[in-house]
Amino acid sequence: MKIELTNQIKGLIFGMAFGDGLAAPSATNRLSILAPKRIMRMRSLSEFADENLHTTRPVPYTHAQPGIMLNPSPSDDSEWFGFVATYLLNGQSSEAAWVQLAAHKDQVRARTGTKIALKNLANGLLPPHSGHDNPHYFDDIALIRAVAVASIYFTNQHEMLAKVQEDITFTHSEDGLYCSQSIAVLFASILRGEGKSQAINNALQFLPGESWSSYLVADAMNKVGQTSNTFTRALILEEQFIENIYAYPISAPETLGLLLAHLSNTETAEGLINSTLLHKRKLDSLPPLAGALAGVLYGTEWLPETSLNESISLAGVCIPDLKGTKLLQLANAIIESHN
Repeated sequence: MKIELTNQIKGLIFGMAFGDGLAAPSATNRLSILAPKRIMRMRSLSEFADENLHTTRPVPYTHAQPGIMLNPSPSDDSEWFGFVATYLLNGQSSEAAWVQLAAHKDQVRARTGTKIALKNLANGLLPPHSGHDNPHYFDDIALIRAVAVASIYFTNQHEMLAKVQEDITFTHSEDGLYCSQSIAVLFASILRGEGKSQAINNALQFLPGESWSSYLVADAMNKVGQTSNTFTRALILEEQFIENIYAYPISAPETLGLLLAHLSNTETAEGLINSTLLHKRKLDSLPPLAGALAGVLYGTEWLPETSLNESISLAGVCIPDLKGTKLLQLANAIIESHN
Protein backbone atom coordinates (compact mmCIF):
# COMPACT_ATOMS: atom_id res chain seq x y z
CA MET A 1 0.00 0.00 0.00
CA LYS A 2 1.35 3.40 -1.02
CA ILE A 3 2.02 5.64 1.97
CA GLU A 4 1.02 9.29 1.70
CA LEU A 5 3.87 11.51 0.56
CA THR A 6 3.57 13.73 3.63
CA ASN A 7 4.15 10.71 5.85
CA GLN A 8 7.02 9.48 3.67
CA ILE A 9 8.89 12.79 3.77
CA LYS A 10 8.47 13.15 7.51
CA GLY A 11 9.48 9.52 7.91
CA LEU A 12 12.55 10.10 5.77
CA ILE A 13 13.77 13.10 7.74
CA PHE A 14 12.90 11.96 11.25
CA GLY A 15 14.00 8.40 10.42
CA MET A 16 17.34 9.70 9.16
CA ALA A 17 17.82 11.72 12.35
CA PHE A 18 16.82 8.70 14.46
CA GLY A 19 19.41 6.45 12.81
CA ASP A 20 21.96 9.26 12.89
CA GLY A 21 21.47 9.88 16.60
CA LEU A 22 21.30 6.25 17.68
CA ALA A 23 24.68 5.30 16.19
CA ALA A 24 27.80 5.78 18.30
CA PRO A 25 29.56 8.33 16.01
CA SER A 26 26.80 10.85 16.79
CA ALA A 27 28.20 11.34 20.29
CA THR A 28 31.72 11.81 18.92
CA ASN A 29 30.49 14.35 16.38
CA ARG A 30 28.60 16.22 19.08
CA LEU A 31 31.79 16.72 21.08
CA SER A 32 32.22 19.90 19.02
CA ILE A 33 29.38 21.57 20.96
CA LEU A 34 30.95 20.72 24.32
CA ALA A 35 33.73 22.57 26.10
CA PRO A 36 37.06 22.22 24.17
CA LYS A 37 38.79 20.82 27.25
CA ARG A 38 36.50 17.79 27.06
CA ILE A 39 38.13 16.69 23.80
CA MET A 40 41.60 17.20 25.26
CA ARG A 41 40.68 15.26 28.38
CA MET A 42 39.37 12.33 26.31
CA ARG A 43 42.58 12.34 24.30
CA SER A 44 44.75 12.25 27.42
CA LEU A 45 42.66 9.46 28.95
CA SER A 46 43.04 7.40 25.76
CA GLU A 47 46.81 7.92 25.82
CA PHE A 48 46.88 6.93 29.49
CA ALA A 49 45.02 3.71 28.67
CA ASP A 50 47.42 2.89 25.83
CA GLU A 51 50.52 3.58 27.89
CA ASN A 52 49.31 1.53 30.86
CA LEU A 53 47.68 -1.35 28.96
CA HIS A 54 44.22 -0.49 30.26
CA THR A 55 41.15 -1.76 28.44
CA THR A 56 38.90 0.83 30.08
CA ARG A 57 38.73 3.65 27.57
CA PRO A 58 36.83 6.94 27.58
CA VAL A 59 33.73 7.56 25.51
CA PRO A 60 32.14 10.98 24.92
CA TYR A 61 30.95 12.45 28.21
CA THR A 62 29.72 15.86 29.40
CA HIS A 63 31.02 16.04 33.02
CA ALA A 64 30.05 19.57 34.17
CA GLN A 65 27.62 20.14 31.29
CA PRO A 66 24.09 18.69 31.00
CA GLY A 67 24.11 15.01 30.06
CA ILE A 68 21.22 15.65 27.67
CA MET A 69 23.73 17.21 25.27
CA LEU A 70 24.83 13.70 24.29
CA ASN A 71 21.36 12.19 24.05
CA PRO A 72 20.56 10.62 20.63
CA SER A 73 20.22 13.59 18.31
CA PRO A 74 20.71 14.41 14.61
CA SER A 75 24.37 14.73 13.74
CA ASP A 76 26.57 15.05 10.66
CA ASP A 77 24.52 13.15 8.08
CA SER A 78 21.40 15.08 9.05
CA GLU A 79 23.24 18.37 8.65
CA TRP A 80 24.61 17.55 5.20
CA PHE A 81 21.11 16.52 4.15
CA GLY A 82 19.89 19.84 5.55
CA PHE A 83 22.59 21.80 3.74
CA VAL A 84 21.64 20.44 0.32
CA ALA A 85 17.88 20.51 0.89
CA THR A 86 18.02 24.09 2.16
CA TYR A 87 19.94 25.55 -0.75
CA LEU A 88 17.77 23.69 -3.27
CA LEU A 89 14.55 24.83 -1.61
CA ASN A 90 15.85 28.41 -1.55
CA GLY A 91 16.53 28.31 -5.29
CA GLN A 92 20.27 28.73 -4.81
CA SER A 93 22.61 27.13 -7.33
CA SER A 94 24.97 24.35 -6.27
CA GLU A 95 27.94 26.50 -7.21
CA ALA A 96 26.78 29.47 -5.15
CA ALA A 97 26.06 27.28 -2.12
CA TRP A 98 29.36 25.42 -2.21
CA VAL A 99 31.52 28.44 -2.96
CA GLN A 100 29.84 30.28 -0.09
CA LEU A 101 30.51 27.35 2.23
CA ALA A 102 34.13 27.17 1.06
CA ALA A 103 34.57 30.82 2.02
CA HIS A 104 33.93 29.73 5.62
CA LYS A 105 35.70 26.37 5.41
CA ASP A 106 37.63 26.91 8.63
CA GLN A 107 34.34 26.93 10.55
CA VAL A 108 33.05 23.72 8.95
CA ARG A 109 33.60 20.36 10.64
CA ALA A 110 33.47 17.67 7.96
CA ARG A 111 34.88 14.45 6.54
CA THR A 112 38.43 14.60 5.20
CA GLY A 113 37.22 14.43 1.60
CA THR A 114 34.78 17.29 2.11
CA LYS A 115 37.46 19.44 3.73
CA ILE A 116 39.83 18.74 0.83
CA ALA A 117 37.10 19.69 -1.65
CA LEU A 118 36.32 22.90 0.25
CA LYS A 119 40.02 23.80 0.09
CA ASN A 120 39.98 23.08 -3.65
CA LEU A 121 36.99 25.38 -4.06
CA ALA A 122 38.61 28.11 -1.98
CA ASN A 123 41.62 27.87 -4.30
CA GLY A 124 39.42 28.42 -7.34
CA LEU A 125 38.85 24.86 -8.52
CA LEU A 126 35.33 23.97 -9.64
CA PRO A 127 33.77 20.64 -10.72
CA PRO A 128 34.87 18.27 -11.95
CA HIS A 129 38.31 19.19 -10.63
CA SER A 130 37.25 20.04 -7.06
CA GLY A 131 35.82 16.54 -6.60
CA HIS A 132 38.26 14.62 -8.77
CA ASP A 133 41.42 16.06 -7.21
CA ASN A 134 40.45 14.41 -3.94
CA PRO A 135 41.78 11.09 -2.57
CA HIS A 136 38.45 10.58 -0.78
CA TYR A 137 36.35 10.98 -3.93
CA PHE A 138 34.35 7.87 -2.90
CA ASP A 139 33.34 9.03 0.61
CA ASP A 140 29.85 7.83 1.57
CA ILE A 141 28.74 11.20 2.97
CA ALA A 142 27.68 11.88 -0.63
CA LEU A 143 24.86 9.36 -0.29
CA ILE A 144 22.77 11.32 2.19
CA ARG A 145 23.21 14.45 0.08
CA ALA A 146 21.85 12.55 -2.92
CA VAL A 147 18.86 11.51 -0.81
CA ALA A 148 18.18 15.19 -0.14
CA VAL A 149 18.09 15.85 -3.88
CA ALA A 150 15.80 12.86 -4.42
CA SER A 151 13.34 14.04 -1.77
CA ILE A 152 12.77 17.23 -3.77
CA TYR A 153 13.14 16.11 -7.41
CA PHE A 154 11.92 12.48 -7.36
CA THR A 155 9.00 13.21 -9.71
CA ASN A 156 11.40 14.04 -12.57
CA GLN A 157 14.22 11.52 -12.64
CA HIS A 158 16.14 13.23 -15.43
CA GLU A 159 16.21 16.53 -13.52
CA MET A 160 16.95 14.72 -10.27
CA LEU A 161 20.02 12.98 -11.70
CA ALA A 162 21.27 16.27 -13.13
CA LYS A 163 20.90 17.90 -9.72
CA VAL A 164 22.67 14.99 -8.03
CA GLN A 165 25.59 15.33 -10.43
CA GLU A 166 25.72 19.10 -9.91
CA ASP A 167 25.94 18.74 -6.14
CA ILE A 168 28.07 15.63 -5.74
CA THR A 169 30.82 16.60 -8.20
CA PHE A 170 31.81 19.53 -6.00
CA THR A 171 33.30 17.00 -3.58
CA HIS A 172 33.30 13.58 -5.29
CA SER A 173 33.85 11.81 -8.59
CA GLU A 174 33.54 8.37 -10.19
CA ASP A 175 32.32 5.83 -7.62
CA GLY A 176 31.25 8.54 -5.22
CA LEU A 177 29.01 9.88 -7.97
CA TYR A 178 27.84 6.47 -9.23
CA CYS A 179 26.64 5.41 -5.79
CA SER A 180 24.98 8.78 -5.23
CA GLN A 181 23.01 8.46 -8.46
CA SER A 182 22.07 4.89 -7.56
CA ILE A 183 20.75 5.72 -4.10
CA ALA A 184 18.86 8.73 -5.45
CA VAL A 185 17.09 6.42 -7.90
CA LEU A 186 16.35 3.96 -5.07
CA PHE A 187 14.64 6.64 -2.96
CA ALA A 188 12.92 8.27 -5.93
CA SER A 189 11.45 4.95 -7.04
CA ILE A 190 9.95 4.29 -3.62
CA LEU A 191 8.66 7.85 -3.30
CA ARG A 192 6.92 7.41 -6.65
CA GLY A 193 5.18 4.29 -5.35
CA GLU A 194 7.25 1.53 -6.90
CA GLY A 195 7.81 -1.67 -4.92
CA LYS A 196 10.98 -2.42 -3.00
CA SER A 197 12.30 -5.03 -5.44
CA GLN A 198 11.71 -2.81 -8.44
CA ALA A 199 13.34 0.13 -6.67
CA ILE A 200 16.44 -1.96 -5.97
CA ASN A 201 16.60 -3.10 -9.59
CA ASN A 202 16.24 0.49 -10.76
CA ALA A 203 19.10 1.57 -8.49
CA LEU A 204 21.41 -1.18 -9.72
CA GLN A 205 21.01 0.02 -13.31
CA PHE A 206 22.90 3.21 -12.45
CA LEU A 207 26.10 1.46 -11.38
CA PRO A 208 28.42 1.18 -14.42
CA GLY A 209 29.03 -2.48 -15.22
CA GLU A 210 32.81 -2.48 -14.86
CA SER A 211 32.95 -0.16 -11.86
CA TRP A 212 34.18 -0.83 -8.33
CA SER A 213 30.68 0.15 -7.17
CA SER A 214 28.93 -2.43 -9.32
CA TYR A 215 31.31 -5.17 -8.21
CA LEU A 216 31.02 -4.45 -4.47
CA VAL A 217 27.25 -4.01 -4.42
CA ALA A 218 26.73 -7.24 -6.36
CA ASP A 219 29.21 -9.02 -4.08
CA ALA A 220 27.35 -7.96 -0.92
CA MET A 221 23.97 -8.99 -2.30
CA ASN A 222 25.25 -12.30 -3.65
CA LYS A 223 26.98 -13.23 -0.41
CA VAL A 224 23.80 -12.93 1.68
CA GLY A 225 21.37 -14.12 -0.98
CA GLN A 226 18.00 -14.53 0.73
CA THR A 227 19.36 -14.84 4.27
CA SER A 228 16.49 -13.64 6.45
CA ASN A 229 18.18 -14.06 9.85
CA THR A 230 19.60 -10.67 10.83
CA PHE A 231 22.54 -12.01 12.82
CA THR A 232 23.54 -14.57 10.21
CA ARG A 233 23.35 -11.97 7.45
CA ALA A 234 25.35 -9.41 9.41
CA LEU A 235 28.02 -11.97 10.31
CA ILE A 236 28.39 -13.06 6.68
CA LEU A 237 28.92 -9.46 5.66
CA GLU A 238 31.31 -8.77 8.55
CA GLU A 239 33.47 -11.80 7.79
CA GLN A 240 33.27 -12.00 4.01
CA PHE A 241 32.53 -8.52 2.70
CA ILE A 242 33.54 -5.57 4.87
CA GLU A 243 37.22 -4.68 4.49
CA ASN A 244 39.32 -4.01 7.59
CA ILE A 245 42.52 -2.84 5.90
CA TYR A 246 41.83 0.78 5.05
CA ALA A 247 41.97 3.19 8.01
CA TYR A 248 38.81 5.09 7.09
CA PRO A 249 35.60 3.01 6.66
CA ILE A 250 33.93 5.53 4.38
CA SER A 251 33.63 3.90 0.97
CA ALA A 252 30.30 4.59 -0.71
CA PRO A 253 30.30 1.31 -2.69
CA GLU A 254 30.66 -0.70 0.51
CA THR A 255 27.97 1.32 2.29
CA LEU A 256 25.54 1.01 -0.60
CA GLY A 257 26.24 -2.72 -0.85
CA LEU A 258 25.45 -3.24 2.83
CA LEU A 259 22.30 -1.14 2.63
CA LEU A 260 20.90 -3.03 -0.35
CA ALA A 261 21.90 -6.44 1.04
CA HIS A 262 19.92 -5.75 4.21
CA LEU A 263 17.06 -4.01 2.43
CA SER A 264 16.55 -7.06 0.21
CA ASN A 265 16.06 -9.28 3.25
CA THR A 266 14.06 -7.20 5.72
CA GLU A 267 10.38 -6.33 5.84
CA THR A 268 10.22 -3.90 8.77
CA ALA A 269 11.81 -0.61 9.77
CA GLU A 270 13.11 -2.20 12.96
CA GLY A 271 14.71 -5.06 11.07
CA LEU A 272 16.39 -2.74 8.57
CA ILE A 273 17.86 -0.34 11.12
CA ASN A 274 18.91 -3.05 13.57
CA SER A 275 20.76 -4.80 10.74
CA THR A 276 22.85 -1.74 9.99
CA LEU A 277 23.69 -1.12 13.65
CA LEU A 278 25.58 -4.43 13.70
CA HIS A 279 28.36 -3.14 11.42
CA LYS A 280 30.85 -1.44 13.75
CA ARG A 281 32.94 0.15 10.98
CA LYS A 282 29.96 1.61 9.14
CA LEU A 283 28.03 3.37 11.90
CA ASP A 284 28.64 6.90 10.66
CA SER A 285 26.51 6.75 7.50
CA LEU A 286 24.75 3.38 7.32
CA PRO A 287 22.16 3.82 10.15
CA PRO A 288 21.08 7.32 9.00
CA LEU A 289 20.57 6.01 5.47
CA ALA A 290 18.65 3.01 6.81
CA GLY A 291 16.49 5.31 8.93
CA ALA A 292 15.72 7.51 5.94
CA LEU A 293 14.91 4.44 3.85
CA ALA A 294 12.65 3.05 6.57
CA GLY A 295 10.84 6.38 6.55
CA VAL A 296 9.99 6.33 2.85
CA LEU A 297 9.01 2.65 3.04
CA TYR A 298 6.98 2.66 6.26
CA GLY A 299 6.21 6.29 7.10
CA THR A 300 6.51 7.53 10.68
CA GLU A 301 4.47 4.95 12.61
CA TRP A 302 7.54 2.91 13.59
CA LEU A 303 9.35 5.86 15.16
CA PRO A 304 9.27 6.42 18.95
CA GLU A 305 7.06 9.36 19.88
CA THR A 306 9.98 11.32 21.31
CA SER A 307 11.82 11.00 17.99
CA LEU A 308 9.01 12.90 16.25
CA ASN A 309 9.06 15.87 18.59
CA GLU A 310 8.56 19.07 16.61
CA SER A 311 11.29 20.81 18.61
CA ILE A 312 14.08 18.51 17.34
CA SER A 313 16.65 20.64 15.56
CA LEU A 314 20.14 20.55 14.12
CA ALA A 315 22.92 21.52 16.51
CA GLY A 316 25.42 22.90 14.01
CA VAL A 317 28.00 20.23 14.83
CA CYS A 318 29.30 20.39 11.24
CA ILE A 319 27.76 23.48 9.66
CA PRO A 320 27.32 26.24 12.26
CA ASP A 321 24.85 28.19 10.13
CA LEU A 322 22.38 25.30 10.36
CA LYS A 323 22.20 25.43 14.15
CA GLY A 324 18.56 25.66 15.24
CA THR A 325 17.09 24.37 11.97
CA LYS A 326 14.04 22.35 12.98
CA LEU A 327 13.49 18.99 11.30
CA LEU A 328 9.75 19.57 11.08
CA GLN A 329 10.24 22.88 9.28
CA LEU A 330 12.60 21.20 6.83
CA ALA A 331 10.12 18.37 6.23
CA ASN A 332 7.24 20.80 5.74
CA ALA A 333 9.27 22.85 3.26
CA ILE A 334 10.01 19.75 1.18
CA ILE A 335 6.36 18.69 1.32
CA GLU A 336 5.25 22.17 0.28
CA SER A 337 7.62 22.04 -2.72
CA HIS A 338 5.47 19.21 -4.10
CA ASN A 339 2.15 21.09 -3.80
